[in-house]
Amino acid sequence: MKRVLLLVMVLFSALALIACNGGTKDEVKPVISVPAAEVTISVGDTFNPKLNVTATDDVDGDLTSKIVITGTVDTTKPGVYEITYSVKDAAGNEGTRTVKVTVEAPAVGVGLANLINGDFADGLEGWDNWVNEGQGSAAEFTIEDGKAVVNITAQETGAENNWWDVQFKQNTINFKALESFTLKFTVSAEHDRYMMLNLQGGGAAKKSIDSELVKITTEPQEFSFDFFNAQNVENGELQFAFGSFHKVDGVPEAQHVVLGKVYFHKVEVVEGPELVNQPPVIEGRDVVIEVGQEFLVNSGITVRDDRDSLNLSDLTVEALGAELDVNTAGIYEYKYSVKDSEGLEGTLTRKIHVGSFNLPPFENWTKWHADSAAQTVETTETTATIDIETLGGNPWENQFKAEGLLALKGKYQIKFIAKSSVARTIIFALESNFGVDVERNWHRVELTTEDQEFTFEIELGADATAAGSFQFFLGDASTTNNDDGDFTDGTYVPSIITISNFTVTKVTE
Repeated sequence: MKRVLLLVMVLFSALALIACNGGTKDEVKPVISVPAAEVTISVGDTFNPKLNVTATDDVDGDLTSKIVITGTVDTTKPGVYEITYSVKDAAGNEGTRTVKVTVEAPAVGVGLANLINGDFADGLEGWDNWVNEGQGSAAEFTIEDGKAVVNITAQETGAENNWWDVQFKQNTINFKALESFTLKFTVSAEHDRYMMLNLQGGGAAKKSIDSELVKITTEPQEFSFDFFNAQNVENGELQFAFGSFHKVDGVPEAQHVVLGKVYFHKVEVVEGPELVNQPPVIEGRDVVIEVGQEFLVNSGITVRDDRDSLNLSDLTVEALGAELDVNTAGIYEYKYSVKDSEGLEGTLTRKIHVGSFNLPPFENWTKWHADSAAQTVETTETTATIDIETLGGNPWENQFKAEGLLALKGKYQIKFIAKSSVARTIIFALESNFGVDVERNWHRVELTTEDQEFTFEIELGADATAAGSFQFFLGDASTTNNDDGDFTDGTYVPSIITISNFTVTKVTE
């Protein structure tokens, strides 16, 4: 009997040992994916805290149905609210996410695009202008007899002149996605001429009104243009443009440049025609994450349709290259697609950057020069040889640059080696703000015929939300004297420039 009891105890101990050591302990928290960490809506908007929110665990799989939501949003009152999502897996590991929801008071013109002071009763309040004075354009903007007047007093037709060289515009056009509007305006001019019309920016994926050519006569005419956008637009730009039209098809030569006054009697936005069924809209920006950071390819993606109720589960997701590996630095590209009930398809392509400043090889840098310049570029993975045969008249008219860069918060050191067949000056430019107000900066670089190493720094106060670039300006900066520095005493000559060993490393504090 004792032997039997001893045998049972041994077997029980062995089973207990197997149960304890037969598998690894689950210590990984579930991952909660939300469309955005911060959401802004207007009073009266609908807010569904569950929309496009998912939870996934590496062992238990889909835990979306088990998400617990705490916090509320009062859509009737302006304010800042917090919603917290939490979920536990079978092992008790808990994942959480917090979303800040800002409810704003209704903007002026809710329900219609809020164009400001379209009757010019308050002069030119709310209106802006831009003139390409550096390319020989000049204009005055005034009010006469209650009308806005654009007086074009000078205009050239050089290689760099275009129809956008003189603009009368408003930068505060706001309207909601998939709502229909009609822009109306009455216009005349001292002399028959052409105008170009654009409505762009403010988060729109494409121009809501795209380069519409308008023929203006000396008699007042009312024009109307219907528009909408698949995305909400905040501070879009409405442009009436009066530059040189010598590059625009269909404009007679006699009207390439027309000086004199253009009169706007009234500009307004009214309700537009009913829209036909529109394709679904998928939104999501390129993102950058730390190496090793947990991340789902659907994180930050939203899907919306004007008629159907669609969500993330309706998406088809395709890797355009290697599947995401969060442990390996690099850029991973994905295509998202979805169809509505009538078969209309919406698509989105975005990049997930694992690690900061994943520089492309020199073969994939952008080579560009203006029509008035000439250059050829030969590259290997780490070396670029740029033959500047003819300098453009401005520093940026000969370019070699890396685009589409993202980085996490921090300070970084940029290094490269460069030389020139003839001693000369070039500019290394940080032109983009990476969506987080990185300071625009031009660095003067004095090249000799011998290799030299150059070092610069860039600092991001927050993780990048928009792609940035590093640019070499290789044209003529002899007239450049602005906030970026005085380059007028530099040497600018045709030469063969060699750039190599370009690196960016994070500075450890």
